Amino acid sequence: MLLLILGFAGLGSALLAQSLTPDPSRRSIRDRLAAELHGAEDAPARKSGLARLLKAISGLSPLKSAAFQRNLGRSLEAGRVSLTVVEFVALKQMTAVVAVVGSLALLGQARTNPLSVLVAALIGFFLPDVWLRRRIGARHMA
Repeated sequence: MLLLILGFAGLGSALLAQSLTPDPSRRSIRDRLAAELHGAEDAPARKSGLARLLKAISGLSPLKSAAFQRNLGRSLEAGRVSLTVVEFVALKQMTAVVAVVGSLALLGQARTNPLSVLVAALIGFFLPDVWLRRRIGARHMA
């Protein structure tokens, strides 16, 4: 079970690293992200199997949706949070991993059932959203 969790954490980290590393043409990250969001394809180059897998999986990312980026960007601005959309999504992923590791540490590996690990991951993933909504609400009350 722990290997499965670490595998998902590793895959998430690899996806994040792959999306943030500059490509060989030395374009800026902003230009590369804009090209990827608008569906522009790079010149066909030899890519490793992992790179092809990560590209296929990244198509499932909500970051590909312009509406998602716009809405989350507005929420971040409303809460006066100095993070970009990509950084906030990475924060959500990291809190999910920390919640899983924390639940394993608190409950002990031998006593942990898969459902509690899944619940911890979900709580960790949505915790930054709750924090952001509370921050926006506090600003509206002030």
